[in-house]
Amino acid sequence: MRETRRARVGLSVILFLTGLIFASWAARIPAVKDGLSLGDGGLAAVLMAEHLGSVLGLQVGAMVVPRLGSRATLRVFLPLFSVALIPPALAGGMQSLAVCLVLFGILNSVVDVAVNSHGAAVEVRHGQPLFSGLHAMHSVGVIAGAGIGSLAAYAGLGTRPHFAVVALACLAGGAAAARLLFPSTVDMRRRPEPERAPAPRPKRWSAQLTTLGLLAFCCTLAEGSVGDWSSVFLRDELGASPGVAALGFGAFATMMVVGRFTGDRLRQRYGAVPAFRGALLCAAAGLLIGVIGQTPTAGMIGFTLLGAGLSYTLPTVLAAASRLPGQSAATSVARVATIGYLGFSVGPGLIGAAAQVVGLSAALVVPALLLLVTAAAARAVSVADRRVTAPDESVVA
Repeated sequence: MRETRRARVGLSVILFLTGLIFASWAARIPAVKDGLSLGDGGLAAVLMAEHLGSVLGLQVGAMVVPRLGSRATLRVFLPLFSVALIPPALAGGMQSLAVCLVLFGILNSVVDVAVNSHGAAVEVRHGQPLFSGLHAMHSVGVIAGAGIGSLAAYAGLGTRPHFAVVALACLAGGAAAARLLFPSTVDMRRRPEPERAPAPRPKRWSAQLTTLGLLAFCCTLAEGSVGDWSSVFLRDELGASPGVAALGFGAFATMMVVGRFTGDRLRQRYGAVPAFRGALLCAAAGLLIGVIGQTPTAGMIGFTLLGAGLSYTLPTVLAAASRLPGQSAATSVARVATIGYLGFSVGPGLIGAAAQVVGLSAALVVPALLLLVTAAAARAVSVADRRVTAPDESVVA
């Protein structure tokens, strides 16, 4: 049990650091854009390069983590991810920045696969749900990174010294945290014994795996849509002041963190399916309250409920993916995330296109309906309650 507590602490620190690294970059995007004199189209192109790197990184993670084990992967790729924060500040043009962000996205996703694979091992050894609380630490890191980035920008600190300090701090913190993790053998794929016939190769994309990916996609689409459109909706559609409009996303983000810290207890008490379905119904109701209410107060209440509901849905889906039989946790998580994370990219554009045709209020009904459909398919996450005595280490990815 002591080893499990150490691994949980180490993984929590690492997830905090990943959020800090990513938010440090995101908070200074305007400064990088101005420094390179990029237009909106150029910025969109380099951000798409980052997304491309993220998708590629998930595939790399699916291959690397089962072979090296999550601890060994993190000891290599977390320092690389930390250092990868620096090159975007040194880029001399759009092309070089795009290359830097492809690398940044790849390393981010490999680390993401490794932490989720290790999180599955920690949860199994602990014997109780932990995924949501672990992901909450990533959210705390995002808040910290955004706050530090805001202060750096306000103080006129350049991106180069800012990113260098963050990178060095994460190098030191990551190295210390990695020492607390389980040995890599906890989720490293074992080689089949010579006298034993190799196990049949599992389907790369089973129906259950694809379903979980689609559930994750619906959750991230709603989250990504709100991230980009909540303030605009409150200001332009509901007539809120700029200050109140900014608080809308703040309420959403705050409840995302609070909800993730409570999500494990709800899953433990009620089971994965009821907790997941209840969260989705809460999220859908919140979004509909904001749209139908048509007042700033209704909008604030709606985004608060939406954040609370969405908070632990993605961690629950990833926990379910890590428990799928026949594949390593890293492989299953990477494949589910490949589909699921597309929602972050597709969502804002989809809402924007729909808003051009039917208006923003009507467009936001789309993610609400998708959340209701996802709630109807909640039984797919029942595998998250599957009891296993140890991570499935002998499967072929």
